[in-house]
Amino acid sequence: MGVFKHIGIVAWPTSEAIMFGFLVLSAGFELVFPISLDPRVESWLVIAGGVLFVEGVWLLLQAKKDLKAGLSCSEEGAGKKLVHSGVYALSRNPIYVSNFLMLASFALWGLYWLALLLPIIIFVYWKALVQPEERFLSQRYDVAYDLYVAHTPRWFQWKLLNPFGYRQVRT
Repeated sequence: MGVFKHIGIVAWPTSEAIMFGFLVLSAGFELVFPISLDPRVESWLVIAGGVLFVEGVWLLLQAKKDLKAGLSCSEEGAGKKLVHSGVYALSRNPIYVSNFLMLASFALWGLYWLALLLPIIIFVYWKALVQPEERFLSQRYDVAYDLYVAHTPRWFQWKLLNPFGYRQVRT
């Protein structure tokens, strides 16, 4: 468990609590205000949800593996180097992105309210977890973290979706 005593938050339990809370909230909405779709559409959504879930689990496992090189935010890893390789080269928050992918998979598996709540979930993560972590990392790693922030997106490397994203034109 990564504890930030310096800034007063507990990262993993807080992250899991946010996920669980929104899962319960969306299940409650689904019970009170059920949303139903055409069964043919639902079968495709189940497949897409499976793909997202597998991607989310893979990303989570990869991020945890990459963290072994040096814990970036926990009290235990305070003296270690900043992790900026592996999946951390594509996203500054790959564990949270994996959580979003897994939540999106639940939305596609029938908790349709969760799809509507996902932007709120991302905002809550950003305010409650990401901003305090970024302040902590900026203080801990100073210029190294500033360079990392300048070259690595917070959530996702959109250039991966653009085949021309890395192409540089010289004039």
